[in-house]
Amino acid sequence: MDTDAVWTSRVPDWLLQYPVVATFDWPAYNSWPDSFNLGVIMARPQAPWLRHWLSAFRHYRLSHTAFTAIQLPYRVYEHYPDEMYVYTRLQVICFFGICHPTWEKDFRRVMRDRKSTLPFNVTDVHAVHVTAPKPAVSWETPTELKEGTDFIAEVGRHVLKQCGRMDLLS
Repeated sequence: MDTDAVWTSRVPDWLLQYPVVATFDWPAYNSWPDSFNLGVIMARPQAPWLRHWLSAFRHYRLSHTAFTAIQLPYRVYEHYPDEMYVYTRLQVICFFGICHPTWEKDFRRVMRDRKSTLPFNVTDVHAVHVTAPKPAVSWETPTELKEGTDFIAEVGRHVLKQCGRMDLLS
């Protein structure tokens, strides 16, 4: 799990039956059919899909990290679809204040599209992954988190409340 992601709710037990669980990414990559953001991924040790993905690193492109980290996993998935379960509510990716719930119809958009998405509840998803800015403004200080009015601040307060640590905002 990336350091810019937080768990917001318990993962359901039924998901544990799958060797790998991941979520599609939201950006449209021109002619590329789909993509994964593996900032939040669940996988059993030695899961076959992980081995396939690692072996695909022979196509690593240092100059194009999105290819290696986001597009290449989808290519592996195309070859081994039965080895990964795609669960749209595993994570929501938030990019410059706009969160992209992949369970919504027409969630895919170009990177520069800054229109708001449909609202959702923090408990509708198991993890929130804030890919930009880093760190999320609402998570920079306890004061920012306590006084923040955006969804990212709501997520932070929800996580602290769930783990019994709201005292950190006092």
